[in-house]
Amino acid sequence: MQKARATIGYSPYYPDEGDMIWCVFDRDDNTNAMLSKAKQVAIKEGYQIAFSNPSFEVWFLLHFNNQTTPVENCEAAIKLLKKKGRLEQYEKNKEVYEQLKPLQEAAIDRAKKRVAVLQAEHTEILSRESNPVTTVAELVEYLNSKQ
Repeated sequence: MQKARATIGYSPYYPDEGDMIWCVFDRDDNTNAMLSKAKQVAIKEGYQIAFSNPSFEVWFLLHFNNQTTPVENCEAAIKLLKKKGRLEQYEKNKEVYEQLKPLQEAAIDRAKKRVAVLQAEHTEILSRESNPVTTVAELVEYLNSKQ
């Protein structure tokens, strides 16, 4: 969140007129207190959050299967992602959009259903306990609506 504030600096930002700032981040080593603080700052500043627990690769996994069992960390997510029939040649920061695009609707559906299950269980989405989860689908839907 500090990075978003620093990037904006003194530039005008008008959320009431449709401006949006999305903060995309992973659980990483963040504690629940840090994640809670990030949520509070986002609400106060009017930022949107695309959160993945434990890592962004959960979003990619949802293109192939309904990942509901916890994933230990980013490395474990990448290992699952590299299984036969998925993104076998996956590497961090490698362009995979074209490979994933045909499966995007299924991933959005799976991500939204997972969030709904966690909410029904009263599990805070921005917490270590929400593993696995991603709200990247919200950002993707927003971007798709602008095309």
